[in-house]
Amino acid sequence: MQTRGLLHEELSLAERALPLVVVAFDQHAPQQSPDTVNGMAVAGGLIPAVIFLIVMLIMAGYPLTEAKFKDIMKSIEANRSLRHE
Repeated sequence: MQTRGLLHEELSLAERALPLVVVAFDQHAPQQSPDTVNGMAVAGGLIPAVIFLIVMLIMAGYPLTEAKFKDIMKSIEANRSLRHE
């Protein structure tokens, strides 16, 4: 039985449903209120954009160069070879 798949599906459903609960989405309403529509726009656009900008600022400060990347990869390969001996 693949419990990982089921857990992933449940988490994925919760991630999609939570913003709808927060903005008071009513699936049976013929039309959503303006507050709900605005909340959905913020949840679907503004929040991910802000998170993206924060991540970009963090990444801009990370000193990863080609030489540093090669050093990291050499270290990973050395650790792997030690584990397989």
